Amino acid sequence: MNLYPVQNYAGTPGYSRTLAQADSLFAAQKYMQSYELYDSIHTTGNLSSPAMLIKMAFIKEGLGDYAMALYHLNEYYIRTSDEMTLEKMESLAKAYDLVGYNYSDKEYFISVYHEYYNYLIIALVTLVMIFLSGIIYGKVKQHGNQAGNFVLLAIISGLLLAVINFGMGFQEGIITHPDSYIMSQPASSAEVIDIVGKGHKIIIDNENDVWLKTTWNNREAFIKKKNVLPVTGW
Repeated sequence: MNLYPVQNYAGTPGYSRTLAQADSLFAAQKYMQSYELYDSIHTTGNLSSPAMLIKMAFIKEGLGDYAMALYHLNEYYIRTSDEMTLEKMESLAKAYDLVGYNYSDKEYFISVYHEYYNYLIIALVTLVMIFLSGIIYGKVKQHGNQAGNFVLLAIISGLLLAVINFGMGFQEGIITHPDSYIMSQPASSAEVIDIVGKGHKIIIDNENDVWLKTTWNNREAFIKKKNVLPVTGW
């Protein structure tokens, strides 16, 4: 299974030179140098392409950094919904005995949802504007009862709010610290539920100061923010 194809990506003028240099280094198998350049693009305004993310994952896996390899693979999957990527992540997770990578139809739906998130927003906003304009036009022209348009406007507006809220509320993260404490409460003096290595994936429910709230072994738990790298592919 060739999950790491070498691809080219035509970037925007602002960073195309850096990307071209990184691609050249990657082709020359100077992976550490190319990763540094890819990472400089990746951390600046979410400019990374799926092709770049898969190369970053390839480099990190080759260097034995499976946590960062999984991080970039997760980003790639969110962008592409590629089922081969799921197989790759599950294979890595099994090899290192990691949790959080048992994907279901829900995870696939979430991935597809985020892939088309911007299109959904644009479509719903357009419909809201159309119905609102129709209502205003009807009022001006005195076309009579606008109750039906008001109901449709309310339904579409509700869908728009639901899409926005769902998109903002879902967050995943990869534990990147080798000895991370999972606590029962957001406090260093709380009960230690578990001490885990890097690479595990968690769902981030919300933030509490320097802590992230999650679920671990079907139990409410907290982990330090500094030990988790949020997955932000969308």
